[in-house]
Amino acid sequence: MHYWRLELMKLTLLLGTAAIAGYIFGKILLFLLAALVGSVVLHLYQLRRIDNWLLKSKNGDRLPPASLGRGWTALVESISQVAQNNPESVSNPETSIPKPLLAKKNIFAQAEIGTLMLDPNGAVTWCNEASEALLGVTFANESDNHISSLVRDERLLQYLESKRYNLPLRAQSPSDNKKVLEYQVLMFTEQERIVLVRDITQLDRLESMRKDFVGNLSHELRTPITVIQGYSEAMLDNLEDVDKKWKKPLKQMHQSSIRMKNLIKDLLMLSSLETEAPTGQRDDVDLLSLLMEITGDTQQVFTKKKHEYAVDCDPQVRINGDRGELYSAVSNLLSNAAKYTDKGGSIKIKASSSGEYFNIEIIDNGIGIQKHHIPRLTERFYRVSESRNTDTGGTGLGLAIVKHILARHDGELEVHSLIDLGSRFVCKLPLSRISKAEPSIAKDSAKPADGVAISSDSAAV
Repeated sequence: MHYWRLELMKLTLLLGTAAIAGYIFGKILLFLLAALVGSVVLHLYQLRRIDNWLLKSKNGDRLPPASLGRGWTALVESISQVAQNNPESVSNPETSIPKPLLAKKNIFAQAEIGTLMLDPNGAVTWCNEASEALLGVTFANESDNHISSLVRDERLLQYLESKRYNLPLRAQSPSDNKKVLEYQVLMFTEQERIVLVRDITQLDRLESMRKDFVGNLSHELRTPITVIQGYSEAMLDNLEDVDKKWKKPLKQMHQSSIRMKNLIKDLLMLSSLETEAPTGQRDDVDLLSLLMEITGDTQQVFTKKKHEYAVDCDPQVRINGDRGELYSAVSNLLSNAAKYTDKGGSIKIKASSSGEYFNIEIIDNGIGIQKHHIPRLTERFYRVSESRNTDTGGTGLGLAIVKHILARHDGELEVHSLIDLGSRFVCKLPLSRISKAEPSIAKDSAKPADGVAISSDSAAV
């Protein structure tokens, strides 16, 4: 049987499926790369299991690994049969029997993406030539093969020790400061890890160019929009001097200028969140104080709606994160709640721990969202209806910003909503980012704004 044909068919099917999914979501290259990486990781895992079996087997008397897949299982059975017929062949597995396996290994060895396998202690057990070239080192089969002894990159070592691998690490190449590398760690077993290294110098340069373009374009647009907004405000302040037929167009022009200004601001922020790695800044954020500040600011913007606000938060809770980003995330959610809640409605902010997460919930009794819209809410420029953004001056980027900020804090966004009953947006943060201050410190951390009720009956962290 031609086992390679079976594997080729499986790979073709995998890439075809990835291409279709990528086309649907508009990210073909990303899906194809993910499929290829997944295939490589799977083959590496199977190779390791087979290598262990070959090394421990004597004359093919040990049972081969289970659940290898059809192609791999058939191949291993053939190897086992040959080994039984020719016992001498297993004494040196690098010489005869595992030639198909060595061929597979050679494929990985010649891949452009660097691949390293780390044992539970952080020692390099296997790597390909690409990783050696990218990192500028040679990995020898010696006793001192720990990654910290071979790669002099403090950021990489901190990244490996953090055990937070949801986001890749970008850093200068330790062998060439003109190159930018991206590290991604995948858990091989509960303790063993695979480190993928790729050269993203060109991609980093393109992203930098995009960032500069967005920044320059936004600057060039901001100036004329500010002028339009200023003149329209001045004219609106003197409506008695304006011809009646121009009053409505003037108001529309002013609203559009404000919306355009907000759009530029959100585009700049989203571009920054997408292209820049987290700064590593960790503020000790007084959560109650932050929530009260956001509530007060939102209340000022939506004064005419006369909403009832309530904040339920333990005054001792502290969040380890970027205060500015957390302000933006919660502020976006609270502003949305205020926009789509009728006059005199109630809005509640609740902060409490639940299982493995600490939740910040924004709950309203507004108009609600239809169920089929919820999965797409965090897409850029996605609108539940055209009238919503037109009437409220929304940009369609707020929830996309929230999603990116929470991801940078190892969290996620959860949405629950019922039509005409209201919505509940939940910011889920890991408990590892939560701490509690001494009561004396937290006592006067926040003062309630007018019309804002405070409760501290939340569950303990």
